[in-house]
Amino acid sequence: MIAPSSVLIPHTSALRWETMASVESAGRSFELVDVSSGDEHYWRLLRDRWATGVDLTVVEQDVVVPADTIDRFDACESEWCFHSYRLWWGDAADVYGIIPLGCVRFRAPLMAAHPDLF
Repeated sequence: MIAPSSVLIPHTSALRWETMASVESAGRSFELVDVSSGDEHYWRLLRDRWATGVDLTVVEQDVVVPADTIDRFDACESEWCFHSYRLWWGDAADVYGIIPLGCVRFRAPLMAAHPDLF
């Protein structure tokens, strides 16, 4: 099994305490990063973290993850794993028709293969 990952929680003033509690209950440390200072701050954060080439797990400020989600990310052999989440009007992946960024894990080989993705 791959080493457990820490979790990045980008947030604005809408950070839910339930988000932090769900990550903690999974036994994971997390880093809160305030991205409210500008329209491009979240993008810059992801771009900069991507450039480090270190596996990256992101849980956005309003996502409450099921207890086994991050463990499943660690066990997932894919370079890009995600867990969809519920919105008021349905499942995020179904609503947007894409893989959402709200709860994802990217592996270093993906970052190396696509260094300019962000």
